[in-house]
Amino acid sequence: MKGIFKNENVYVYIDDKNVYKDSIKEVNMFIIGGNKHRCLLYGGRVEIEHYYLNGSYLDYGFNLHVDGIEILKINKDGHFYIYNSPSEVVAYLNQIENLGVDSFLENYKQQLQQIKLEFESYADGIQQELAINYDEKKAEELSKYKKFILTLGCVIFALLINMNAGLQNQDYINAYDNIINTYF
Repeated sequence: MKGIFKNENVYVYIDDKNVYKDSIKEVNMFIIGGNKHRCLLYGGRVEIEHYYLNGSYLDYGFNLHVDGIEILKINKDGHFYIYNSPSEVVAYLNQIENLGVDSFLENYKQQLQQIKLEFESYADGIQQELAINYDEKKAEELSKYKKFILTLGCVIFALLINMNAGLQNQDYINAYDNIINTYF
C-alpha cells in the first residue's frame, strides 16, 4: 500500500507497506492513496487527486489544487507538469498545515514571479542574440520561452486575484464539517 497519512498535524508518505486486513478503512489518518483517488482538505480549499502515470501502479503522482488553482511542477527547461510526486505533496501539505493556505499561496506566487523574471531575462538574451545573428533554432527556443512566460503569467494572475479571506484553516474546516454534517 502506498499513501499519504496525517498523524498529529504532520503529513507523511508511506511507500509499499503491507496493511493489516481492512484496518486501513478504520484509520482516520489515511488521506489518499490505494483505492482512494481524491480528497478534499481544509474545508475544501485543498484538493488532491491521485492518478497513475503511463498506466502503471508503480509510477504515479498527484494533482494538487489550492483554492481552485493548480499547483504546477516546473523544471529548469521551461516545462510544466500537472502532477507532483508524493514527497512534494507531503511537503506542500506540511507547509499548509503549519503556515496556512493563504501563506502557502503567497509563497507559491512569489516563487513563480521569481521564475518568470529569470525566464524573461533569458528570453531577452536570446532576443538580443537573434537581433545580431538570426538562427532558426534560437528563434524556436525563444518562441517556446515566450509561450512558457505567457502561461506562467496566467497562473500568477490567478494567484494575484485570489483574495485572502483572513480566515484560519480551522475556520474553513469547521464550516465545511458543519455543512456536511447538517445537510449530507
